[in-house]
Amino acid sequence: IMHQHHQKQENRPFLTPSRTIITSFTPRKPTSFTANNSPYDGGDWVLCLTSDRDDDGSSTQTTTTTTAPETIACALSNGEVQVYDTQRLHLARSFKEQSPQVGNASTSRITDLKYGPQNSLVSADQNGLVKVFDLRQAKVGSQVQLPPGQPALCMDFGFEGGYLAAVGSSKARVHFYDLRNPSQLLGSYVDSHRDDITQVAFYKPGSSSSSSSINNQNNVNANNGTAGLLLTASEDGLMCLFDTTQPTEETALKSVINVNAPIRKAGFCNNNALYCLTGNETLSLWNGETGSLIYDFGWNSRQDMLSAAKSSSPNNSGVTSSLNSIDYLVDARYT
Repeated sequence: IMHQHHQKQENRPFLTPSRTIITSFTPRKPTSFTANNSPYDGGDWVLCLTSDRDDDGSSTQTTTTTTAPETIACALSNGEVQVYDTQRLHLARSFKEQSPQVGNASTSRITDLKYGPQNSLVSADQNGLVKVFDLRQAKVGSQVQLPPGQPALCMDFGFEGGYLAAVGSSKARVHFYDLRNPSQLLGSYVDSHRDDITQVAFYKPGSSSSSSSINNQNNVNANNGTAGLLLTASEDGLMCLFDTTQPTEETALKSVINVNAPIRKAGFCNNNALYCLTGNETLSLWNGETGSLIYDFGWNSRQDMLSAAKSSSPNNSGVTSSLNSIDYLVDARYT
């Protein structure tokens, strides 16, 4: 998460990191939800951040043109979801809907946040709720409830229009819902993982983080805008690649990759490659078709990134002049 300084270099704003993973956003007095020695006692914190644009500037929503103002959305530790216009940096929407009360907390922590189809914003939370926010009417349009006792940890959307939602839970399960009819569970993958699902990602042909080559190799119709390939990753150290057009989990499973470490982030690259970030702060690339290792950046990857940042920074200015180490790998994108 970044904040912008007034300092400029070559007529461009200079961006520097402001804390790792989460950063203070709207400091307030502690609420009932942030009491009892909660890590959020100091106020509200940003837990998730997402943009309605891909890296190439194209819209992530099927009905939004690139001429519309870019927005970013954030989920706060108090359960609030805020949407900002990046051009004027002002609050455009705010959603304060709360989940049913669990224990002494009236708000459940949001675990994932993504822009969805048809001018929507979708959140997942620890109560097992997936909420679809209508950005046009600034309200919750619909919601999905996972089976009892299964917090929703991650989600993604696939197929034509992006209406198929894959939701990863804490019980090593991936559940599928149609966002147009969220009350009905379409099916679940229950046998491929043994621990929390930390990442689900549909392959999206034409996006900046994907390549048409993998689409051609797996015989998926790119004209749909999204494909049936689904990548899942887990605390059990496994990445699984599925063809969700197949009728059963067994026939859908294409490959299983064991990275031998809990997985935090995973996604698609080009040429049928997958990237993986682990809880051991390592980065590696894998062949999704064969399950073989392409390249392991190893334990030195963070030091290599630090050296690259220092060498590319103008006159070693800004944060790099005082940065001595990179402790965490938070996320990765293929461009």
